[in-house]
Amino acid sequence: MTIVKRDFRYELCMRSYVNEVKFFYGKHNLREYIVPATGNLFQVDDKSEALSNKAKLHSIVAKLLYLGKCGRPDILMPAQFLCTRVQAPMKEDATKLERVLGYLKFSRAWTSSFDRSEFKRVTTYIDASFAVHPDGKGQSACVVMLGSTLAHEVCRKKKIVTKNSMEAEMVALANLLIEGELVEDFIMDLGHLMGAADFITDVHLVYQNNKSTLAMVTTGGGKPRTKYMKVRKEYAKEHLKTWEVVLECISTKQMLADLLTKPLGGELYRTMM
Repeated sequence: MTIVKRDFRYELCMRSYVNEVKFFYGKHNLREYIVPATGNLFQVDDKSEALSNKAKLHSIVAKLLYLGKCGRPDILMPAQFLCTRVQAPMKEDATKLERVLGYLKFSRAWTSSFDRSEFKRVTTYIDASFAVHPDGKGQSACVVMLGSTLAHEVCRKKKIVTKNSMEAEMVALANLLIEGELVEDFIMDLGHLMGAADFITDVHLVYQNNKSTLAMVTTGGGKPRTKYMKVRKEYAKEHLKTWEVVLECISTKQMLADLLTKPLGGELYRTMM
């Protein structure tokens, strides 16, 4: 039996904060949107006109980042990208910001729910997108689930440039494997023992949707051409053995972290949400 709990005080607080952000922006006739970003989110037009009031955009983007971390992870990706634009914003960045605000207007009543039904393992989804930023860097993300409840999420721009999608996925896997284990450590700090009959009995499961990365880590396939990739490969292999983590392949349509690495739309976006 699935029991879903909603904290209506928390929901009211989030809705109030959304209204505060829109009021601070100052444009009350915002158009509503059903997705927070379009396919050109990561594209930057250097010929676009510079924005005069960049301090206001900076402040609103900071508010959106806070909102994304406190209950609306669906806006984390566009908010994180706009964080990279606050030093020299263009008018097209203001347009992208307005789209996020219009999406929040459309979905102002949405909030996170907590599934109180039993679960037997921590499940982590790790994904990456290759070279989507103007400087050639990619996007990394992970989603940590406890049953049907979202427990933790990470959405960040990569710190290094990778040569292909396999390398992008490998870097994300090596960097984000620890996130699910931190959730397990938190559960243990609450007094629960891993493997106890009345709680988590299955090992930590990590989902990846890149078969080349999966083969390189699990069977030793592939030949990393540079030392920095070899180090990440060996780190992931050692981590999987030491922490008793199972790595499995999953289709892209089931990869929940896809929502935080690339702009989605249509039925796929609604399914992820």
